[in-house]
Formats: sequence, structure tokens, C-alpha cells
Amino acid sequence: MPASGDEVLVENADGTIVRRDDGAIVCACEGRDLQLAMRAVSTFAFVVASVVSALVLTKMIPALLMTIPIVWLTVAGVAFELARRRRRRLGVFVFDASSLVLTQSHGRKVIGSWKFEAIRLVTVERGEGTTDTELGDVDGHARRWIIVDVGAERTLRLGRVLAWEQRKVLGAVEEVGVRVGR
Repeated sequence: MPASGDEVLVENADGTIVRRDDGAIVCACEGRDLQLAMRAVSTFAFVVASVVSALVLTKMIPALLMTIPIVWLTVAGVAFELARRRRRRLGVFVFDASSLVLTQSHGRKVIGSWKFEAIRLVTVERGEGTTDTELGDVDGHARRWIIVDVGAERTLRLGRVLAWEQRKVLGAVEEVGVRVGR
């Protein structure tokens, strides 16, 4: 939640981007809905696998039916890994203008921090060779990810914004001293 006096640049279901009184830019895009869905799917697959395993062990059903929960657990495991990789790109990001450092955290745990000069570029993810019309943006309502390239083949997602909101967010990030691509 933004404190009084903070300027809300973007607020939507995907997260919030705020300019604090001290000049820092705070981007909160943690992917909590995705994590909740993955926990529900994993729990369901585990419960079903446990029940079917118990039925197989008590010889109430044929052992061949054990392949169903094995497939479900495998799919749940793969989905969980993909969600984990995606979540690594999300979090709460703070562009601290006074220390010239970008910090990424999940809850109270700091995941990483990068000096502003190490940040290659802040830009908008669009897809190779796409136009606004191909994105479905005829009136500024296509959603785009604000991306930070921190090098070492790693990118971070600050949040999703509408086409008309991206200028405001990129301008604020540029004001704190980070290189921005348009």
C-alpha cells in the first residue's frame, strides 16, 4: 500500500508501481495468484497420488492405474518448476535514487541487488517485430511488461502496464538515473 504523499504511477491486478516521497520507485509485481494456483494444483495431484497409491497397495485397484497419478505428479512438477522460474523474475523492486541501487525482494527476503550502472536497459517487452495493432493495441489498452535487463542473461519483470502508462513509468525510472529504452 502506498503511503500518503506517494505518487501511484500504475495500479492494476498485476501489481503497483509507486514513486515514494524520497524519490525511490517501488514496483510490486509478485505473482501471488500464480503461486496460489500452483500450490492448489500440486496439492490436488499429491492427494490424488496418495489415494491411488493407498488403493494400489491394498490391492483394491490394479497396479496399472498407478500410472495416472505418476503422470499427474510429473505434470505438476514441471508446472511448478516453470512457475518457480517465472517467479524468479518477479517480486518487489526498489529503484533507490539515493544509493543508486535496484533491489529485488520476495517478502522480507532480498533476492538480489544491482548498481544502476550494471543495469543494461529498462524497456518494454513487446515481441520481435510486432506492431501495436498486432498486439491488439488500437487505443492504448494493450498490456506490456516493463523489463529490466541486469545482465548475465537475466531479466526482471517490474510489472504490466497499459501502453499509455508505460511512458509515465519509464520516465520516472529515467529520472532516478537508470538508462531507459523506448
